[in-house]
Amino acid sequence: MGSKFDQLVKDRIAKTGEKWSMAVRNVRLQEQRPNFPVVVGQMPAVASGVDPVAVSKRADELARNPLYFAGTGGEEHLITREEHDRLIRQGALDESSGQMIRAHRFEGQFEELTFSVQCEVCHRWIWCGTEQRESACICGNPYRVAFDLIEHFAWGMRDYPCCADCGTRFEMQPVTGGVDDWRYLSRWQPQCWPCRAQDTIARAIVARHLPYSDVRRWRGRWRLENHDSRREDLRAGSFGELLTQIVAKEWADAGELNEMFTVLCREARISPF
Repeated sequence: MGSKFDQLVKDRIAKTGEKWSMAVRNVRLQEQRPNFPVVVGQMPAVASGVDPVAVSKRADELARNPLYFAGTGGEEHLITREEHDRLIRQGALDESSGQMIRAHRFEGQFEELTFSVQCEVCHRWIWCGTEQRESACICGNPYRVAFDLIEHFAWGMRDYPCCADCGTRFEMQPVTGGVDDWRYLSRWQPQCWPCRAQDTIARAIVARHLPYSDVRRWRGRWRLENHDSRREDLRAGSFGELLTQIVAKEWADAGELNEMFTVLCREARISPF
């Protein structure tokens, strides 16, 4: 590994805080993938129009002879299947294998401005940072970050790092009687204290009363997954609503659940959620 490459790695570590191995990987990606910001894929086999027969015929035609596209942050073109495959070999991202996150990197007055984008699988927020990279959301969805988005569209994005779960801007938060405390779910996904406390409380209650189940957030909702085939999975907009469903199913005692929930929320200095 030459001295020039080493210096590029060191420069990246100084900017991003990445570990040496991750910085080496991302520097190599930049050198070996000239089409890193390009995403390619197959157009959906759908059609529209006022004539249902013509629409159905067009959809069938697209299913038999699919169209392909290649796009960047500023343009998109139809391409052939051969061009699609060649671009992937040259480093383009196949949209079926990951998410392309596009942001804008400002210079001058707004050079400190950065953005966050939601994972298209779990809807958690991902901070774009300031450097092109390849990584994965904590849900496992792989993604790339490229800085080729037209400035006009960047102004509609969520700015700065934010809580991966609730989207609160990454800064000090008032916590009644306690100290603000953020943690990192990953290098690019911070989590605020209230969301961290909610996760801890939810897991503690489920572990105590439903030992064969798991609880997690998914797309802004709470999800209870039962490993007991006799019980179905549950979904709810709040954890309190999820507890109500658990009581209605007679899977746990209402008084015990309510007492534990109330005590844990009070100890964590957060409101019931």
